[in-house]
Amino acid sequence: MAFKFDLSGLFSFGGDLHIGIDVGASAVKIVALKGARGKSPKVVGVAQEETPMGCVVDGLLSDTRTMAEIIRRSLESLGIRYKKQYANTGLRGLNVAYKRLVLPFQRPEEMAQQVLLEAQQQVDSDLADWVIDYQVIGKPDAQGQVAVMLVAAKRAATEEFENLLKLVGLQPAVFDCDVFAIENAHEHAYGVKSETVMCLDIGKDSTKINVLQDGAPVLVRSISLGGQHLTEQIQKNMGVDMEQAEQMKIQASMQGDIAATELSGALQTHVDEICEEIKRTMDFFASASADLKIDTIDRVMLSGGGSTIASLATGIGRFLSCEVTYASPFDRLTVPSKFQSIVEKDPHVFAVAVGLALRYVGDKPA
Repeated sequence: MAFKFDLSGLFSFGGDLHIGIDVGASAVKIVALKGARGKSPKVVGVAQEETPMGCVVDGLLSDTRTMAEIIRRSLESLGIRYKKQYANTGLRGLNVAYKRLVLPFQRPEEMAQQVLLEAQQQVDSDLADWVIDYQVIGKPDAQGQVAVMLVAAKRAATEEFENLLKLVGLQPAVFDCDVFAIENAHEHAYGVKSETVMCLDIGKDSTKINVLQDGAPVLVRSISLGGQHLTEQIQKNMGVDMEQAEQMKIQASMQGDIAATELSGALQTHVDEICEEIKRTMDFFASASADLKIDTIDRVMLSGGGSTIASLATGIGRFLSCEVTYASPFDRLTVPSKFQSIVEKDPHVFAVAVGLALRYVGDKPA
């Protein structure tokens, strides 16, 4: 059964056109699908536009009107009749808290009450300031215990993104979490397999980690380490301004080999720090989850604009002793020829947007 995630109490509408909008700190990515409930939905729109510096920080909107105009302009360029259509967007960073729990299997109303009690231990403010949801994962064990993924989203953030979509002229449908949107895209493209996969999405200001075992999430985390961190390292090491540092980073990524660039020190430090964060995440999981172990990672799936840093894939593969590949979220989607060029150029940057577009109200399993 697919693990799809929406935040209960939020906006629930339907429709055949499904628009996924990934509002990132470096770029807005939009994917529109027709027939998202079928096996091979059709892509009817793909767009990417740069986010002005400072408009999105740590998943928070600081200039909602500017972002609304960017989204509106992108949708108009696609020729989509988007007014009053339903759209899905994602939450990330400090807006969301995750916790894997093991609870006694019980009636839904009792489970919901238990989850609320657990949620109170995870947030640092009044529970009324958060929207709480959970998903039961798998079946109860012999002792009647079952794994549950708890998610808490800041209510102010959901209202902020609701306002963004309404300014565009869209109707909010499903609010997902970026880490689960990546999972949705991965599951649709590759199916559910008996393996342990780490989905690693690296953006400008954060890295999202979702480890799947046999298709179910067992470890979810978002860390404040992304491509911007490397730009700052280059600026510091090379004594250049931020714009020059960003261009040097892009050029180094195109070369693909740390040793072949004069930025080898900054690049290697960045790769090492990401690997160290992965290790900390795995160590914390090992100490906090006595019921479940991650012995090895079979495969890492990279996505996000910050994932093409020179030698990053090689470094992670060596660190985890596993295969590392880039996400192909458009696999098993019908892509018309007019979108082939943008889809083939950097498909992995659209993983979150595709995962969001695949969502529809009512897809969450009971």
